[in-house]
Amino acid sequence: MKKVLIISYYFPPNAGAHVQRITKFVKYLSCFGYEPVVLTNKLNSQRIDNILASEVSHVKKYFSPDIGKIIPGEIKKIFSKYLQPDKQSIWKFTLIKQALRIIIKENIDIIFVSAPPHSVGYFGSIISEKAKIPYVLDFRDEWITFPLFKKKNHLNNQEAMYNKMLLNCTAVTTINKTIKERLKKSFPNEIPCHVIYNGYDDTDIPEVNNNNANGKIRICYIGRFIHFHDPTAFFKILQMILLSDDPIRNNIEFISIGDR
Repeated sequence: MKKVLIISYYFPPNAGAHVQRITKFVKYLSCFGYEPVVLTNKLNSQRIDNILASEVSHVKKYFSPDIGKIIPGEIKKIFSKYLQPDKQSIWKFTLIKQALRIIIKENIDIIFVSAPPHSVGYFGSIISEKAKIPYVLDFRDEWITFPLFKKKNHLNNQEAMYNKMLLNCTAVTTINKTIKERLKKSFPNEIPCHVIYNGYDDTDIPEVNNNNANGKIRICYIGRFIHFHDPTAFFKILQMILLSDDPIRNNIEFISIGDR
């Protein structure tokens, strides 16, 4: 079984949307012939998810502290020009050395990096180059291909980092076809790009006792409603149902959790 070094800034017991995808990758990689070894930051959130942590408790984990966390935010703003592309870029001072040690100790075959933070993807490129083993980058969110990217500062520096990162990349994965197409247009060379949808883990869904069900259909959305996350089509269909004579209209609940 090949060994994969999973590098992710966020990982359980940290909670939140940014740990869900990588947790499930780690949980199921062994089913596809790969043994995951995780390298992550120390606990960096007050939100804890012990259930997710239990799903990957069997996986070997290493930690590399982000010394940037002890630097006050106001000081980081002063030196923002040098903290590109994000404030987690200081992690490189412990991350790269630790990753290279793990690659030798664990006889790692391939590196898999979860981004954002996008600086971690860039560091994955450096680690891959030094260790001379391939690496795959997973874009949970876009970087320079995001439509609002042009509003950021120090664009030239970030675009140079993006291109260098991809020049060493063996393959890219992302969450949907739209992002895949935008990414492919930005690649400096021919890189295989694959869509792996977030989907769901059926072990997270409890069995329903139909005798006790209240008969309602509950639709939950966790995320943002902004211009680039347009829910118009969904609400048009929902409106059609609510204005129809179908009895189901009285049994639909919609719950939104996140920014509006």
